[in-house]
Amino acid sequence: VNNFALDLNDYRAYDKDRVPFELHVTSFFRIYDTNVAAARVASFQELQGQLDQVVKGAVRKILASHDIHTIMTSRGTFGEQFTQEVAEELKSWGVEPVKNMELMDIRDTGESKVIANIMAKKSSHIEMESRTEVASNKQRAETAEIEAKRTVELSAIEAKRTTQLSALEAQQATGERTAEAERVVGIAKQKS
Repeated sequence: VNNFALDLNDYRAYDKDRVPFELHVTSFFRIYDTNVAAARVASFQELQGQLDQVVKGAVRKILASHDIHTIMTSRGTFGEQFTQEVAEELKSWGVEPVKNMELMDIRDTGESKVIANIMAKKSSHIEMESRTEVASNKQRAETAEIEAKRTVELSAIEAKRTTQLSALEAQQATGERTAEAERVVGIAKQKS
């Protein structure tokens, strides 16, 4: 009646498109009704052999209805589906799952490179996004620097222009005062 584990290691399966892959599934069970279990099998090894076939059937059935991308990205949901699939059949053996089965690993078979290609594609996509983001950030930084330099240069030009205008206004005022003084002196000379 203790908990016991059942591992499907290097189990070959196929997705809905018949893409081959190997997986590792771990499941934990316990015998909840020893009388039913004893009536169905003569030994614990025989029970494990029968459970192995039940689990393989459930795994094969569920995975064959999904594509490899879904299987790889939603591994957590498959453990629950495997467990639900075997739960009813396990009752007839006097066995119950202790917790959800776990899809531990998915890898290519010897002749297949599909999973490696998917991982390479994902990796290159991440690299492309990263490089694009870095380039975009550099572009924004350079644009900001150019804008800042332009603003500083415009401010300097405006300040210089303002200074020049002030100098011109001062010269004009001085010129007007000088002209006014000369006019006054000229008028005074004419009167005299």
